[in-house]
Amino acid sequence: MRIQDQHYYHGAALLQVIEYKPGVSIDVLKLGDRIGHPRSHDTYRVDREIGLYVKYATTFFDTENRLCQFKFEDRNIDELGELQEVTPKTFLALVCEPASAICCLSFDEFARIYAERSKQGASTKSFDVVVEAPDGERLRVFAREAAKRGGRQAEIQVPRAAFPSKLFIRL
Repeated sequence: MRIQDQHYYHGAALLQVIEYKPGVSIDVLKLGDRIGHPRSHDTYRVDREIGLYVKYATTFFDTENRLCQFKFEDRNIDELGELQEVTPKTFLALVCEPASAICCLSFDEFARIYAERSKQGASTKSFDVVVEAPDGERLRVFAREAAKRGGRQAEIQVPRAAFPSKLFIRL
């Protein structure tokens, strides 16, 4: 099998899960068939009950402000919805390679960002989630405002150390 970029960046997230909880089981979930999209290669099930959706950014799109951008299209939103159905405890791992950070969002946190974007009347067919990774500070996550260059919607802050421990906190 040929090594692809996603193997490197997904591996960074998955290895942190394994190191945090030795003996953990991780399965690749091939979602998408029943919702009419090509099969996803971004979805995993951890310990049979936790869903993990991994996306990665390999460069800052704004080096000065240390911003990583993640594009979410219709199929990504559908995959997340399907993952949430299969594993009600679902998280996103946004791998910011240039910042050496993994931003961990719960499905509910992501849904709040998505809902705020929708509420503002902006297109949700494709939208960008941005992670700002200032040195030594919490990660800031927000949707980019379509109408304003650099505008922010639904900003939340996430501790840098939230991944992977956040996956295993009992709700």
